[in-house]
Amino acid sequence: MNSLSRRVTSEAAMALLCLALTFIFFHSAVFPRTKTFLYGDNMLQYYPWMHKLADDWRALAPPLWDFSVEGGFPFPGEWNTAAFYPINILYVWLTGIPTPVKLDVLILFHFAAAMWGMSLFLRQRGVERWPSLFGGAVFCWIGPVATRAPAQANIFVGLIYLPWVLYFFERGLASKNAWRNSWTGLAGLTLALSLLAGHPQPFIHNSLMLGLFAVFLLFEKRTPGLSWTINLWRAASALLTVAVIAFLFAYIQLASSHEYFARAYRWVGLASPIKAFQTAVPLEVYNRYSLSFPDLFSVITAHSRALDGGTLYITITALICACFGLGVPGTWRWFVLTITGFILLVALAGNTPFGWLAYRLPLLNMVREPVRILYLYQFCFAALAASGLQMALNGIPRLNEFSINGRSSLQENAIDHLSRRTEPCGSRNVPRISTS
Repeated sequence: MNSLSRRVTSEAAMALLCLALTFIFFHSAVFPRTKTFLYGDNMLQYYPWMHKLADDWRALAPPLWDFSVEGGFPFPGEWNTAAFYPINILYVWLTGIPTPVKLDVLILFHFAAAMWGMSLFLRQRGVERWPSLFGGAVFCWIGPVATRAPAQANIFVGLIYLPWVLYFFERGLASKNAWRNSWTGLAGLTLALSLLAGHPQPFIHNSLMLGLFAVFLLFEKRTPGLSWTINLWRAASALLTVAVIAFLFAYIQLASSHEYFARAYRWVGLASPIKAFQTAVPLEVYNRYSLSFPDLFSVITAHSRALDGGTLYITITALICACFGLGVPGTWRWFVLTITGFILLVALAGNTPFGWLAYRLPLLNMVREPVRILYLYQFCFAALAASGLQMALNGIPRLNEFSINGRSSLQENAIDHLSRRTEPCGSRNVPRISTS
């Protein structure tokens, strides 16, 4: 078996391990099935939309129009329906008409994909296998990412592609032609999937994180001996390729939603309704879904008054490991801390003097709920926790190394002892038989 086959086999085993661990952790959603992800918006929207999607795609008819709502409306125009998300289409083709059990399993598959993608990204950043699995669990099993799954599955599905986008982009940037290789193309594809999954918010925040990560790689991975302009061109061309490919794959959704959004509203109940194409929501709406300063203590207490899953809790174990991760040498920790500080300022919104700045940042002010950016904080601290766990494990003597070293020293002592007690054959007085 060559090295490529071993690598593929090893990664397949890792994927199956992530799937098994995910099903064990969320076993109550499958067996004995005492819990489910389908309630609230998932039951009122996600479940019936998946039924409509399954009925049409299984009949090989794209779901272009929904006749069940008043006079009808363009089904893919409503972004949350995820009418062109290929994973949904493939799943309903393979499993038939959705049931709550089938949709819970589909969500669990996305949890496993998030864990595997985070493990791949962390191993590429130098983290070993088992700590990378821990980082993957911290990223998706708890905190803001996990709370999205039972609240709005279409948003949750878009969040899980973040580590995949960064993993593929870093590999593509390290290639000879950064703008023209399969890894950069895969980064664009996964970014598009985060948009096709059913909500623009994950796409906006994933794109933001990708841009910041590209700036970090520009300094960390720049080729020695080349000018800054050449290194800058490599990063910029790779980002441009990602943007073009993401646009091409997501164009069918963008085109379907354009006319619908021109006549739709994002928010009603104020003096004047907010149109879908309105780039920034009113400040009173924007500040409604933000962190307050007491909510910062949720990193320890797990209690937060913020709406829509706004919490910093990642478990005490992961928090301790993340603190250890701050001691890992290199520039990665400083990048992660800088991103975390920026994310918290955005999530605090109008509760800090910098709230006005976060509110006026392009793209970010299109997201109605600033607390939804907290999954980027969770990603950063999951990476720190994995690095911290590896540093802690490296400080523990390896049992197998100790046993091997101990066995070899015992063998050397035994051989030395025997060599001193045993005489060479030529020195022995062997009696001779006389022939005379």
